[in-house]
Amino acid sequence: SGGGTVLVETALDRIPLFVRAGAILIMEKELMYAGQQTAEPLEIRIYPGYDGTYAYYEDAGDGYGYENGDYQIVEFRWEDFAGCLTIGAAHKIYPQGIVGRELLICLGDRKQCVKYDACRDCLFTPQLDGKSILTFYGDRNIITVQM
Repeated sequence: SGGGTVLVETALDRIPLFVRAGAILIMEKELMYAGQQTAEPLEIRIYPGYDGTYAYYEDAGDGYGYENGDYQIVEFRWEDFAGCLTIGAAHKIYPQGIVGRELLICLGDRKQCVKYDACRDCLFTPQLDGKSILTFYGDRNIITVQM
């Protein structure tokens, strides 16, 4: 409803976080420098209740290539009623980038690990519950994961 005050008790080492319904948050493990490689999955947290979108920005992490268009934006779209997350196309490969990376998709207590591959025949591989509905659009890296 907004416009109110909420009093929350919490430990000193915890920060309460209020997230709107339909939000998509992408979480990365701590990295020491821009070009550092990581084997950790990229965590995608979905907060259900409404439809939502997220524009995930990627670039090389150093230099000024972004000024000349050397970047990409990958669209994430959550359809709440259908329980579907659609992840858009990514055509460039960057350190810590989405291509070739495992994604840990979290929806409340449900979690599913999938891999975003560059080849069209192996775009996403369900690894935990096997309940994914995979949708391929030609040779573009666009998928739909049914949660």
